[in-house]
Amino acid sequence: MLGAMRRVNDNLHGALAHTAAIGETCMVASAVQAVHAAEEHLEASELSQARVALTTARERLTPPTAKPRDLS
Repeated sequence: MLGAMRRVNDNLHGALAHTAAIGETCMVASAVQAVHAAEEHLEASELSQARVALTTARERLTPPTAKPRDLS
């Protein structure tokens, strides 16, 4: 699990560096908050809450055009 947290952290830092380079750090601020919440849940062994927080982070980092549409 520690390796997974490191990969998420590394990816998040990469995303922050990229958005800072293009002047759009606000694009990932809410995702950063969700990742921090996930880390806290993982430390408390609250796996289901951590999963929800990471899913939230992923959704916040997904561009609106890339999100799947409801075809029903």
